[in-house]
Amino acid sequence: MGRGRKPINDQGGRKQHLYKKTWTTNEFRLAVVMSYESGGIKETLTAFFPDVGGTTLETKRKSVYLWVKRKKKIASACLTVAGAARRGIRKLGLGTSLSADGEHDLMKSSKNPATGMVNTQQCHGFGERLWKDIMKLQ
Repeated sequence: MGRGRKPINDQGGRKQHLYKKTWTTNEFRLAVVMSYESGGIKETLTAFFPDVGGTTLETKRKSVYLWVKRKKKIASACLTVAGAARRGIRKLGLGTSLSADGEHDLMKSSKNPATGMVNTQQCHGFGERLWKDIMKLQ
């Protein structure tokens, strides 16, 4: 008796992945926004999403409007080559991590919930404050 997943066909082989989510780069998003501003939504959808129809096309239309709304962020991300190739944008300092000792210093245990909340807010805003301090030094 064989082990593992049964083959999808008689020749063997694995089942293909059914990836459903697609991610676009900031460069592509900016190109779509520029096309929308110059030609309108219909021309943009036919130019950038020619094979899409039905509810998927409606979803893409909503995505275009969202990208237009976030044009300023997308354009600032596209100023660098790495930023243009990225697929997501997050706030500065969000990826900053603390060592265990640094987190322990920030999160002092307290019986007063208000003090605990202040310590928690200090911990969450630490990366952003750190980034601003570093930018001042440069």
